[in-house]
Amino acid sequence: MLEKYFPKGISRKDNHIRWNYEVLDEMVLYHFVFLGDKNYRDSRKKDIFENLNKFGGGIEFVRPFLEDNSNENRKYVFTSVKSRTSPDYINWQKIEPDKARRIKDKNLREKMGGSSSIEDYVSRIYNQNK
Repeated sequence: MLEKYFPKGISRKDNHIRWNYEVLDEMVLYHFVFLGDKNYRDSRKKDIFENLNKFGGGIEFVRPFLEDNSNENRKYVFTSVKSRTSPDYINWQKIEPDKARRIKDKNLREKMGGSSSIEDYVSRIYNQNK
């Protein structure tokens, strides 16, 4: 069942970035889930946030870093930020060269419908049947 959330060749346990964005007036709301060891997570977060800042838009954290603490070595970190930088300017080749490890997820959004939240959606993907 979880296979639908991951591209072929990538599992829930492989290093990757899950992301999406929503346009809000003149801002873009980005959602990022970083999964991997601490070095992978920290380097990808740094690269993305530097990239969003590079074009002068700055970033505003709208969701604190939510962490899955069930496995210290292979946990995910989830956050949302606002920026004026268009998604077209994100240099994914520099941030995560392996296309399969950068998952653009159209379901990763604030308005989930029903009583489900974006936090529930992320938890369902990464915590189901650990």
